Amino acid sequence: GRGTPGSPPAGRDSRATARPQGGTGRESRPENRILPYSLEQGLRAALVFFALQASYQIRLHAVRHFGPVIHEFDPWFNFRATQYLVDHGTAKFFTWFDEMSWYPLGRPIGTTIYPGLQLTSAAIFHATRPGSPFAGPFEGVSLNDICVYLPAVFGVITTALTGLLAYEVSGDANAAVAATGVMAIAPAHLMRSIAG
Repeated sequence: GRGTPGSPPAGRDSRATARPQGGTGRESRPENRILPYSLEQGLRAALVFFALQASYQIRLHAVRHFGPVIHEFDPWFNFRATQYLVDHGTAKFFTWFDEMSWYPLGRPIGTTIYPGLQLTSAAIFHATRPGSPFAGPFEGVSLNDICVYLPAVFGVITTALTGLLAYEVSGDANAAVAATGVMAIAPAHLMRSIAG
C-alpha cells in the first residue's frame, strides 16, 4: 500500500532519502583529518587574508611606481565625468552634452554611460569633506585619489564576494578559498580594476 505518513515511497530505501534532522544537507566533516579542525580554519582564514591583501597590492603596483595618477583613456573620461558631477550636480550631469568626447560630434553623457562609478566616487568625495560625520581619517581626500584607489578597493571587494559565492554554491570552504585566490590574480579582472 501507501505506507504510513512520513515514510518513503514503496520501493525506495529509507537510508537513501533520509536527511539528518536540523542539518543543512551538506556532508559532515570526515573524522580522519590531517590537521585539527581549528588549524584548518586558521589556515583557510590566513589564505583568504593573503589573497585579499595580494589582490590589493597587485592593483597598486602602478601607484607605487608612478604615483596616484589617472592613466589610459577610459579612466580619464570617468574622472572628468565625476569632476563634472561634483561641480555641477546630478541634474546637470544627466543632461550634460560633452563636446570634448567623441569629437567632433560630442556626446550626450546622461544617456550614453552607466553612471554607477561616477555617482559612487562623488558620494565618497562628499562624505569625506571637512566637517562630514563620515570623513574620519579620510577627511579632505582629493577626488583624484578617490578615482585612483576606488578600482583597487572594488577589486578586493569583488574577490571576497567571489569566495563567498563559491562557498554558497559548493558548500565547500576549500573551494571558496581557491576561488578567492584565483579571483585575486585573474588577468581579466585585473585589467579592469588596476588603481589609476
